[in-house]
Amino acid sequence: MAHANYEELHATPSELHDTLVEKKPNGDGEVCRQISPTTAASRLNNLVVERPSSQPQANDQTPQKYYRSEPRELPPHFLGSVYASNSYFAKRLCVALYCVTLLDITGVLAFWWRTTPITEGGLYVVDVQRSLMFQPSKCSGGDEEFCTVCSTIVVYAMLVYHMLPCVILIGLPATGIRACAPFKYQDRRHGEGKLKTTRTLFFQVCEFVSSGILMFNILVIFIARGYVVGCKLLRVQLFSFGAVLSFFGVIVEITYFARFREHVKMQLGAFKERDQTGNVRSRISQKRSRYKSERTRITDDIRKQLYKETELGNLRAIENVLTYAKIRLGDDFADDMYRNASIRCGLFGKSMKNPMHVAANQGSIRAMDALVTSGFYVNSYDKVSRVRFSTGDMFWHIARYVISNPVVSSEQAATSIFKTTLVTPLHCAVATGQTNAVRWLLDHGADPNAKSKSSYWSDRVPPLFVADSSEIVKMLLEAGANHLEIPDPGRMNTLTVLQLAYLRGNIPVAREIEKWGGDVALTPLHEAAGANDATAERS
Repeated sequence: MAHANYEELHATPSELHDTLVEKKPNGDGEVCRQISPTTAASRLNNLVVERPSSQPQANDQTPQKYYRSEPRELPPHFLGSVYASNSYFAKRLCVALYCVTLLDITGVLAFWWRTTPITEGGLYVVDVQRSLMFQPSKCSGGDEEFCTVCSTIVVYAMLVYHMLPCVILIGLPATGIRACAPFKYQDRRHGEGKLKTTRTLFFQVCEFVSSGILMFNILVIFIARGYVVGCKLLRVQLFSFGAVLSFFGVIVEITYFARFREHVKMQLGAFKERDQTGNVRSRISQKRSRYKSERTRITDDIRKQLYKETELGNLRAIENVLTYAKIRLGDDFADDMYRNASIRCGLFGKSMKNPMHVAANQGSIRAMDALVTSGFYVNSYDKVSRVRFSTGDMFWHIARYVISNPVVSSEQAATSIFKTTLVTPLHCAVATGQTNAVRWLLDHGADPNAKSKSSYWSDRVPPLFVADSSEIVKMLLEAGANHLEIPDPGRMNTLTVLQLAYLRGNIPVAREIEKWGGDVALTPLHEAAGANDATAERS
């Protein structure tokens, strides 16, 4: 079946109407009738091919072209050491790889070179399964050759040495081998123009393996605590000491792997985790789209394109998508597609990808005006911080307990599978300091006292509590924001906005609130009076 595509969404309104409507002459003139979706999609595709080059494109401004010499082609198979200098951590990751690999090879050879059992002067353990469980007591005397703890220590040290394939795997992205490259550029679906950064399949395997190594090392630390020195055999102590060095060497290697990953990712322009992808969800959605109805596919395409174009600030493209949505889904499409997001079971919520929140976050007044004209609401709720499931996120969820992340974005810090917060566009504009957007939203009926909805009581706050600008605070107060409100009285968040401003050290905001009668010595009576709650005042 035919479905919506990007070229359809970027046709002009007149082209869309003429393409979706068929005119037939009769005795009284021309009669218009709606054509089938299959025929419409075919005509729209032909329309894009036949469009003259002089017709304006989707963007408001055509980017200026700069002519420069062609970049030098990269070597097809191996980049060499020159390219490693583009990252601070490529050489360090390679050095860690070589050192740990040499140490692991030595340990593996020491264990397998001569299969002489540990009871006969070697390091080989015959009954590995029995030795995997520690005995309740260490060796205290007797024949050390037959001590069970010695066998157990050798077995666990052997497991550390045998992480050699994984050690080599996670170090290959820094070696310059093109087949092991961590990232690549890929054209977006439907020809959206802007390239997206994608993690290669090999690099996703490296992230998965790194997560497994960290979990294994944590398990070894938990089990082997204090038993490394429980055996008095010199050969076992040397063998286990090498395993300890390898153990911490792997931690160092994974640290450089994480630093190398972040540095290269940001060099490619993907500053946040959501700016790069592994294409897992895209592959799944492509397979699932085969079983969707025609209307569902059109709705999904409109939702995705409208969100993306609003994020990019392409006003012309936004208007075209809105026009297309009205033609295909009706004038009230926003009511059906963008209902208020809700929290299920008090924990989970799903983002509706409402473009109003994106436009407010970026301060795009023209985009908000176009959206409101098309039926979007200024007081709608949506989930802004979304939870992703990828090998990269899994890696950082585990690595954060071992590796410190130098800078964590507010979006990443607020993301949790058990934390859902729904906000209004006014929350987004206030939090990002978009003064003009805040004024526009208030002029168009935004509620300055609308609390966010959250699975956490402490996050249920009105826009005034996320304001960092005294000018925005003044606008909210002039619009009727309650500066005496306590978001969560008697529970976790019992601070007024004035107390919060002093705790944050934001003196300009505190001074502005004081002008409106704010006081740090407020009581529940003041809160009830500020909310015009006569019943609470009497009680």
